[in-house]
Amino acid sequence: MSKFILQVSYDSALWTEWRQGEGPRYHSHKIIDSCIEVGFGGSGLSITADVDLDETEKLALAKCLVKDTVGFVPHWQTLTPDTHRTVQRVEDLLLSTARQVDHSFRLHEKGVRLPPPKISRVTPPNSHQLFPVFRWQLTDDELKLLSLCDPVSPDVTSRIKKSGLYVPCSPPFGQKQIHMKDEEVAEVFRNLDSSDEVPPYRLLYAISLETFTENRSFGSSVILLATAIETALKWCLRKKGDEVARYLLDNLQSPPLRSLFECVCEQYALQLPEKFGGWLNQLNRARNIVAHNPRDLEVEYLQVARWFATGEAILTSIAGKNVDEHVGMVVEPVGPRASTQFAQGAKGIILRTECSPHDSEMKYHVLMDTGETYYYSEGSFEVLSDRAQKFPDPT
Repeated sequence: MSKFILQVSYDSALWTEWRQGEGPRYHSHKIIDSCIEVGFGGSGLSITADVDLDETEKLALAKCLVKDTVGFVPHWQTLTPDTHRTVQRVEDLLLSTARQVDHSFRLHEKGVRLPPPKISRVTPPNSHQLFPVFRWQLTDDELKLLSLCDPVSPDVTSRIKKSGLYVPCSPPFGQKQIHMKDEEVAEVFRNLDSSDEVPPYRLLYAISLETFTENRSFGSSVILLATAIETALKWCLRKKGDEVARYLLDNLQSPPLRSLFECVCEQYALQLPEKFGGWLNQLNRARNIVAHNPRDLEVEYLQVARWFATGEAILTSIAGKNVDEHVGMVVEPVGPRASTQFAQGAKGIILRTECSPHDSEMKYHVLMDTGETYYYSEGSFEVLSDRAQKFPDPT
């Protein structure tokens, strides 16, 4: 069994009892019928899991992570495609436990006011970036793998023996930097001069996305995302709809997202694909499960990505911009680089079309099932069949 450790913090808002002459207390708990132990000391939590990896997985992962640099911090691109699924399997176990631990703290009256949990992040030497990581604490047998990796100095070897290896977390909904062109900045300033009200739904959308990317919380992000889309659609109906629509919004129970969407498309003349209605219907079902049923939400990662892409497309259309008909579609990479860059069976969701910051070519921005995003040109991906486009209803 291989030992992996995830550190979780609450921005110094959660501490153990401090005793004179002893310092902060440390507590540990082995979760019943599991291979997981939770530690709580000082201002942070640790989750330790024993995971069964075969020798091939261990060696492949070690070769990616062992570098002859003191303080080396890997990021997702450090890994090879064949190690992606291994890391995601370990990460899923650690993060699902972190959510359980977080929930247990929030059940206590003192935990109600806790901020969202944060995964440990480290900064590589000579860098200002922070990368989310967990640690692989190598056993004596696993330390023998070092002889099969690239040679490293005694200092690096000593550090690995003492502290283990950093393992990068997958980049959920990893967003690329936004580069604003001169004319786009000018448009922003024109909006600033002409705006007379600040609707809440765009900030709600941003909060829902942050909840998903930072805290890996499907349930919370789904509720926030559905609320953001519902608020945007109602805002449009109130602003552009007729008196009947306004009366219904004021006096009747809120209709499902699909009905709101279809009404807005008709009243507000939004040019959006009809298939969005079905996707919103599944989002509405997921929101109701989280809000009304005492169980965890089971939904695929790419389906959540599709919902965010749909929400972004609706906000984009409301702002008067065109939306590509392929937004939200499931695709797979093709071409000579696909097999070397992605794991077998890798798929993605089209988020939007936009100009790459590196050139003026309009490309498809695709989120892969590893969490990375890529710019795809025509011919570098294939839209999957109608059957492969369908996700099961959330349960």
